[in-house]
Amino acid sequence: MILFGINVVSLENQYLFLLLTHFFKLPMKYDLLGIGNALVDIEVCVDDKFIKQNSLTKGGMTLLSAEKQNKILKKLHGLSTKISSGGSAANTIHGLSVLGGKTYYIGRVANDVYGKHYVEDMRSCGVSFFRSWK
Repeated sequence: MILFGINVVSLENQYLFLLLTHFFKLPMKYDLLGIGNALVDIEVCVDDKFIKQNSLTKGGMTLLSAEKQNKILKKLHGLSTKISSGGSAANTIHGLSVLGGKTYYIGRVANDVYGKHYVEDMRSCGVSFFRSWK
């Protein structure tokens, strides 16, 4: 079974072709393949003033441009954070893996501390992972 957690139209055709070609060369030993947006969840406890000053939503999830993300991360430097692999397809793949299923995930991550954490986090819970560095 293949699970798509992305808008396939948004991927460059060459990239999608590379991903699918790689998967179908693998022996069919997986219960579920997930192709998705490899999102990194960064959880930080802040006060209401910080949320308002940065136009964020309390208790919500906000996708940010790289520029705004870097600006906010600099402001959060030194605070305790929880970093987790995320994205709907990845969460499903992770869940099935924890339940004993053989899973494989294809995603594109940045070649930075967050991207490397993502790959290691997925692999540590038994998910086979193909990644392409941004």
